[in-house]
Amino acid sequence: MGCVQSLPGQLPRSGVVKVLVGSQAERIEEYAEHPFYNRLADYNRMDVTCQVDALLAAGRLAQDEHGHVVLGAPSNGQKTGNLSH
Repeated sequence: MGCVQSLPGQLPRSGVVKVLVGSQAERIEEYAEHPFYNRLADYNRMDVTCQVDALLAAGRLAQDEHGHVVLGAPSNGQKTGNLSH
């Protein structure tokens, strides 16, 4: 969630995943110096996608009108956390 917090509305769901796993995709090159780039390199893209989808389903993340990922509303006053291993 820290990745989305630092890049609100800048990336679609797949882009967030690509940043987190350290994708070499051309679209992601501009994020190679970002602190969350490659943060979840030990996980495969499908596993990270499932985690992002779970956060979306739980409302902790949301998608804007363009399909870009933003933070969702914290439930019951809970603080949002970071995806990390």
